[in-house]
Amino acid sequence: MKRIAIIGAGLAGLTCGKALQQAGHDVVIFEKSRGIGGRLATRRAEPFYFDHGVAAFTASDDDFQGFVNQLLTEGVIAVWAVDQATPDNSFVSTVSTKPHSVPRVSDCYSDYYVGIPAMNAIGKHLASGLTVQRNTRVASIIDHHPIFNSWELLSDKGETLGQFDWIISAMPVEQAKSFAQTSLHTKVLNKYALMPCSVLMLGFDTPLALDYEYAKIESEDIDKIIVNSAKPHRKGGYSLVVHSTPAWTNRHIEQDKTACISHLTQAASQILGIDLSTAAHKDIHHWRYATGEEVNPQSGDHQLGYLLDSEQNIGVCGDWLLKGDVESAYLSGQKLAKAIIKLLKSE
Repeated sequence: MKRIAIIGAGLAGLTCGKALQQAGHDVVIFEKSRGIGGRLATRRAEPFYFDHGVAAFTASDDDFQGFVNQLLTEGVIAVWAVDQATPDNSFVSTVSTKPHSVPRVSDCYSDYYVGIPAMNAIGKHLASGLTVQRNTRVASIIDHHPIFNSWELLSDKGETLGQFDWIISAMPVEQAKSFAQTSLHTKVLNKYALMPCSVLMLGFDTPLALDYEYAKIESEDIDKIIVNSAKPHRKGGYSLVVHSTPAWTNRHIEQDKTACISHLTQAASQILGIDLSTAAHKDIHHWRYATGEEVNPQSGDHQLGYLLDSEQNIGVCGDWLLKGDVESAYLSGQKLAKAIIKLLKSE
């Protein structure tokens, strides 16, 4: 049995930790935030609920579909048959004069999966039975015993968090780079980057007159608009979430919060042709590291879905190592766990 530390309690970290623990290893997961699940996140502002990270997800890989089916059986997620809209091709040029032309409702429906009763239910479910230390920021790792590959973790307060045989980074790539111990990891990690996203949360006393629940937008500022309260098993008031484009967040992430809310509210109002400033609740959350963007990836590294240094006992997983979505997070965590389990059995 090995003592393994995982830094990051998003889906990749939780998935990896679950598999390693089931294989008989002693796993401790450290999470800097209060919540778990990463961008599988939900914020409550009574009577409104907002899935302010990942809005919904799909499944295409057989292994991930098996995981999804298990969650469906256990009542952790549900199918959301989305009434989806697509933007008018003339949107960019006509938005200022024809706001009502966009978006238009498509003729087909798309099946998505969502956590119930909220998206954060998935992370909570996976964390059950795992040792997760929340509100704990790992500041550094120390090569405690070079010969036997024993690592010591230190918190941002300078306190020791324990000694471990293996260290796994399940963090966004920008944060993972600071923990890379080999030139191989540094070389590979530098090929990846994550783009930001801002999520505007609006709660209304009266439902809006929209005939769709999920709209993909093509504009300079807005990426998509979702009626969050339309998801299955949701409670509370009518809620809307508006995702910005990475470019918009890059320009405004350091600006005043009130100004950001005002700007995105106005932009979304123009798109929908509805005055959204009447919202009873308004808030915004900036995700500094959200969607993945590959930087000159080598096909071998990208297809593998994880990084593993068997000499120093360090692993790296995360959705950004594949396609940057929920499915990728699960597959990356699983693939890394299987690789480590196989390696340890051969010792």
